[in-house]
Amino acid sequence: MKYHFKVHKDKKGFWAECIELDCLTQAESKEELVANMQEALDLHLAEPENSNVLFPEPQADLKG
Repeated sequence: MKYHFKVHKDKKGFWAECIELDCLTQAESKEELVANMQEALDLHLAEPENSNVLFPEPQADLKG
């Protein structure tokens, strides 16, 4: 299962937002953005063992 990010380009570089979660990140290059997306997702999903938080499942593969 994979969470999906929508990537945007602006004057300062790139930023991405996770479609299924409230998770954003940014970077100056696409390569850095990919690493930042993984780190942001890992941090967002990190929960203590005794947490009752349920995250939404990733959507099916998105086209386009």
